[in-house]
Amino acid sequence: MIFKQSSLTLKGFSNEYKPLFEEFFDYLRKQGLCDNSIITWRGRLFCLEYFLLNRNSERFEQIEIPHINEYIESLAGFSNSTISATLGCFRRLFAYAYENGYHAVNYAGAIPTVRRTKEYRLPNIFTPDDVAKILESSNREYPIGKCNFAVLMLVARTGLRISDARELKFSAIDWDAKTISVIRKKTRKPLELPLFEDVGWAIIDYLKHGRPIADCEYMFVSHQAPYTKLSLAFQKTVVEAVCKAGINIDANKPIGMHTFRHSIATAMLASGAKITDIAPALGHAEPKSTERYINTTVDMLR
Repeated sequence: MIFKQSSLTLKGFSNEYKPLFEEFFDYLRKQGLCDNSIITWRGRLFCLEYFLLNRNSERFEQIEIPHINEYIESLAGFSNSTISATLGCFRRLFAYAYENGYHAVNYAGAIPTVRRTKEYRLPNIFTPDDVAKILESSNREYPIGKCNFAVLMLVARTGLRISDARELKFSAIDWDAKTISVIRKKTRKPLELPLFEDVGWAIIDYLKHGRPIADCEYMFVSHQAPYTKLSLAFQKTVVEAVCKAGINIDANKPIGMHTFRHSIATAMLASGAKITDIAPALGHAEPKSTERYINTTVDMLR
């Protein structure tokens, strides 16, 4: 049996940089940084380490201001958001390194702050008719199709993030009370959602006739050995379903599982729901995250 491995699992830091970086990640976890953010920060530090090693800085303590300035110059061409986030990561790293004896100088204050400009963009949405067509066009004849349909139905009807749908455990569903209870991966806060009847039957169909026999606590699993938790983003699945349903989407507008969340928020606002009611239903930490959906139609703006 051959187990699939991602490039991330095959790649490690050098012996000189690994102790500091891994301790830094443990520190970030204790500070509440989620696993996805840790993965992103790990990628940034891989790039930094590669840059430094190619400039004969084999140990972190050898880093000096010219190294930092040269690396910042190498970021030219990236968006302001990427540069800002990268430099913010390095500021915390250098502060941690100084406080824990990995460097004699605290260079955190020497790293400039780049203003993070966020490009304004209207959220992409599906109309209720579009959502119905997408779900109806899903191929449920095969096991993988039953899995895709159950996940699509779960996200499209409840607005659950795909990251939370992949993390759904058997214990999350109360079939008697018809509720779904999860700890949101992004905010680590609890969320309870109604288990709609059509969603429940889609999950049951998958569990009885599509899910591989696997000793896994997660409801949705990959359909290739060793049958572990799903890791797909389902973006390709959504695009294929949209094409099959005959829905025309502007090529410049990216679509994916998150589009269903946008669609639910817009539909709820259009039906008269208040932002303060929609925000907790979608798991938004603040109502401000929901306010942008009023911009999708002239009536809601008015």
